[in-house]
Amino acid sequence: MADRTVGQRSNCSEEGHRVMTDKPIAAEDFLGSAHAFATAVRDVMEDRLLKEVAGEQASLPQVQLLTLVARTDKHTIGDVAAFLGVSKAAAGQTVEKLVRRRWLRRTADKLDRRTVRLSLTESGQRLLAEYESARDEKLAEVFRGYSDEELRAIVDEAHRRGLRVAAHTHGADAVRHAVAAGIDCIEHGFLIDDDAIATMVEHGTFLVSTRRLADGDAMDVSHAPPALQAKAAEMFPKARKSILAAYEAGVKIAVGTDAPAIPHGKNADELVTLVDWGLPPLAVLRAATVTAAELINANDRGRLVPGQLADIIAVPGNPLEDITVTRNVSFVMKGGKVYANQN
Repeated sequence: MADRTVGQRSNCSEEGHRVMTDKPIAAEDFLGSAHAFATAVRDVMEDRLLKEVAGEQASLPQVQLLTLVARTDKHTIGDVAAFLGVSKAAAGQTVEKLVRRRWLRRTADKLDRRTVRLSLTESGQRLLAEYESARDEKLAEVFRGYSDEELRAIVDEAHRRGLRVAAHTHGADAVRHAVAAGIDCIEHGFLIDDDAIATMVEHGTFLVSTRRLADGDAMDVSHAPPALQAKAAEMFPKARKSILAAYEAGVKIAVGTDAPAIPHGKNADELVTLVDWGLPPLAVLRAATVTAAELINANDRGRLVPGQLADIIAVPGNPLEDITVTRNVSFVMKGGKVYANQN
């Protein structure tokens, strides 16, 4: 494996000045810092765009909640809290504010008292549509400038550090450019065509499926802004066709949820969608274990063999016969330690 250090670590002395030490920075620390920086830059950009659209009326977490509701209307407060990364109390307060501002409607679910049905009002749809339009235009402006040479430089620098590179993209042409530059993994890839698929097979490029996002049974967009409904009508059928074509061609598929769009803890829903759409259950289980571990260079897990970490779950049935049993995990062992046992 390539050298997994990035450079020297900068620490603060007692006087508060920055001093350089000879302690190397691990690649994992560098990657975490880079991700935090990128996330902060994104949040600042999105916050500024929101102020241009809505002034001081709305906050970024509130618009993020509107985005969640545009995708699916049934939620527990726990779902909302997990999506926003806040406490249940804070999530409840955010819902209340949006209802009072008449951006959301709220009704109780007749079958489950813990669940509420949230839908966008006309003013909520309008706010979300204006914000997403401004955001998409800005993102296109920011990312339009990457040349093939710049992409190759990104890949080269990451690979020298022993790191993988992923590209979030849907279109076939973008996928071809990413693969040609040496990018290791395509996230989403809903609109890939046969040529892009063949290129991925040739280069051994991974595809993280995230197809639950395009499952009409799971992602109800009937209350979403018209622009989002039109996009879904175009993309959802193509996403279904492309994942089956990718599997049949031999693309290395790994399971992903695109959390928090599909909340953490709902990972099994992706497995169910993939099987519903025609992939064999065994191939889907491998995508969630063996191939996912291979993608992130986790050579110590993903298989039940001697020498690997004892990361094991148990479900009440045979997932090769009924993949939905993976939604009901009754036993969890991580690194040989039992964390849950409901039997």
